[in-house]
Amino acid sequence: MRKVKSSVVPAAIVIAAVVLGSLTACASLPLPDNPEQSLFVMVYDFRDANFRDGRQFNGVTLTIRQPLTREIITMNLPNRGTWAAIALDPGAYRIEQVVMRFSRDDHSWTDTHRAIVPIFIPERAVMISRSMVRVNTWAHQDRYDISYPQVAQWSEHARFATEGIRSDRMWAAWEGYTEVNFYTPRELASAR
Repeated sequence: MRKVKSSVVPAAIVIAAVVLGSLTACASLPLPDNPEQSLFVMVYDFRDANFRDGRQFNGVTLTIRQPLTREIITMNLPNRGTWAAIALDPGAYRIEQVVMRFSRDDHSWTDTHRAIVPIFIPERAVMISRSMVRVNTWAHQDRYDISYPQVAQWSEHARFATEGIRSDRMWAAWEGYTEVNFYTPRELASAR
């Protein structure tokens, strides 16, 4: 009897781990680590990042620092999409670096840019950043610039982020939180 129990329990644990792993690996929204955390959404626009010199643009990594604790958080913005989200404790943060990721053939490289973009995270909130990350290539399309324009609550970027987050299967974990700079369901319906 003991042999059967010991062989069944590890199998059940392995199956549960595989199922849970596949659920979390596919989710785009993180779960809160504690009840006070907030969901921070960075909106971005890489539609104009087209290079004619053969390089492939692979997205951006943001380095976010909490000034008091000096904790460093990284946030990846893939080259396809309009928003990315992370769970953060309430407080003041700032984006300190923007790392552009490129590749060509079998070679890859990064360009690192310093940026100071302040962020304040309220407690128990779902919020869109007031600044977005935009990448534009210049006329001859072998150089680019990064800008941080304001995200208007009514912009298409805010609307896409709101719709994407609310349709994510992990949205239920954040549903009761205060929404900051987000459309209400009625406003979403009337904007269409």
